[in-house]
Amino acid sequence: MIVINGRLLKPGNTIYLAFKMKTLLIILLFVSTTKLSLSAIGATVQYYYWRDYTGIVPNDAIAGGVDSHGRTTYVAQISVPAIQDPTRLRVEAIPAVLQAEKMSVYAPYNGNVISTNASSTSVKVLCAPNSIHFIWHTPSTTLPHDHSYVIVGYESLSPVFLGRAQINNETITGKLNANNGYRVLEVAHNGSSVYMETYTILTYTG
Repeated sequence: MIVINGRLLKPGNTIYLAFKMKTLLIILLFVSTTKLSLSAIGATVQYYYWRDYTGIVPNDAIAGGVDSHGRTTYVAQISVPAIQDPTRLRVEAIPAVLQAEKMSVYAPYNGNVISTNASSTSVKVLCAPNSIHFIWHTPSTTLPHDHSYVIVGYESLSPVFLGRAQINNETITGKLNANNGYRVLEVAHNGSSVYMETYTILTYTG
């Protein structure tokens, strides 16, 4: 039943039909707008995340490299307290290498290497439901418009990206940060901090 200005409109009435058509258009517009908004939101979601490491590598963990024994290493993240660097007044999250077989996690930081047992440290592991969305990009080529660098930490309030390089028979992941203009990859190798000029950068495409 539709009443306008106290007047009851019947289904055959012209005003009745116009009113019903207007109502239908409003409903369709609302549904279309809602779908568009949800699509836009979905397009901005990055489908990767960090899981707490509990001693077992998650099934959806992202492989980072290969150690000297041919074993897979994983992309980890650890928090570095200010005591590691007295000139910095904040806790920083940095990328690290997780060797699950050794329960070892290590990372380059401030020109040195931080190494600790993964069971006694708060360690997070990079994970994703589908690893095919991760692409290792060569810096000398143009980054595709639908790719974005994966942020794996922050130092001095600047984002840190993940890179990897080849040293002998090892594929080692490390970090690119603002300190060197994101031009040089810093990795931890044999207890020392090593700088690499040839590397690839981890990107994500949704």
